[in-house]
Amino acid sequence: MRWLLLGSGQAAAAVTRWFLQIGESVVMVVISSEKSQSAIRYAERFPKIEQLSWDHLPYRLQDAAIDGVIFCTPDTEIAPTAERFVHEMEKISKFPQVAWQLSGALSSQQLNPLKRFSISVASVHPLAALTWQLPDQWVRGMYFALEGESLACEWAQILVGKAEGHTIHLAESDKVRYHAAAVLASNALVALADAVATIQPTQYGIAPFLPIMRQTLESVAKLGTHDALTGPVVRKDFATIEKHYNALQAFPILQSCYAQLSLWMAEMADADHSTNVRKIQLQRIFVDELSHDRKKRNRDGEK
Repeated sequence: MRWLLLGSGQAAAAVTRWFLQIGESVVMVVISSEKSQSAIRYAERFPKIEQLSWDHLPYRLQDAAIDGVIFCTPDTEIAPTAERFVHEMEKISKFPQVAWQLSGALSSQQLNPLKRFSISVASVHPLAALTWQLPDQWVRGMYFALEGESLACEWAQILVGKAEGHTIHLAESDKVRYHAAAVLASNALVALADAVATIQPTQYGIAPFLPIMRQTLESVAKLGTHDALTGPVVRKDFATIEKHYNALQAFPILQSCYAQLSLWMAEMADADHSTNVRKIQLQRIFVDELSHDRKKRNRDGEK
C-alpha cells in the first residue's frame, strides 16, 4: 500500500521505519517548512522519500494513488490538520481509503471531516516512546491501541502483525483512561526514577537502583503485579514505613507520593482478605497527609 504522512517529526520517522521494515511504501511526507529541524532530520534519515509543502499536495495527490494517510502531528494539531486536509481533498477526485491519527488520548472523531470522502478513520496509538533513535524493528513485541472504524482498524491490525507487534481494541470512551495508564507506565516511571535519584544520599544517582528496577519489572512480567509485590507494606513493617515517611519531610511532593503509593500497595496486599489490615494501620501513620487531602477536596468542592 502507498502512504502519505502529514508531519515529519519523531512520530513520522517511527512510522516510516515500521513501514520500510514490512515493505509498505511511504510515498510522500507533508512538511510545514523545508527549513524546519524536523524536516531536515527526516530528510537525513530517509533521503529517498519525497517531502512537499501543503501548496503542492493536491497536485501530487491526484496522481500518487495514495491508499492511506497518517496524521503524525501533536494532539492539538490533529483537528486543524484534518480540516486543512479536507480543504485540499476538495480539489481532487481520487481519495485515500484509510486515515489514522496517532494520539493516545484523542479518539478517531478528530478525523470525522474525512468521512465525507468515504475515508475510514481510526486512532492507532503505539504504546512506545517515539524518538529519532528507534531501531528499525521497534514494533516487534510492542502493543498498539486501536479505536475507530472497521476498515482502518483492520489495516492497522494487519500491518502491526506483519512487524510482529500486538494490537488491543478500545472503545472511544476508554481512550482517556487508557492514555492515563500509558503515562503512568512510561512518563511516571521516569519521574519515579528521578525521585529515587533525588532522595538517595549517595553520589551515584540512579545507577545503583536500575538493576532492582529491571528485576522488579521482570517479576511483574513473570508473576503479575500482586505476586511481584514485596517490601515493608507486604511484611507489615509499619515502623519502617513511618521512618521512611518522616525522612521525606524535606520533599513534600515525594512524601505525599510515598504515602499514596503505600496505601495502594496495602490495597493490593489485602486484596484476598476481608479486612484491609494494612491500609487501616497506614492511615494512622499518614493521618496528616490524609487530613490534608480531605481538606483540599472540601475546598475544591466549595468552589
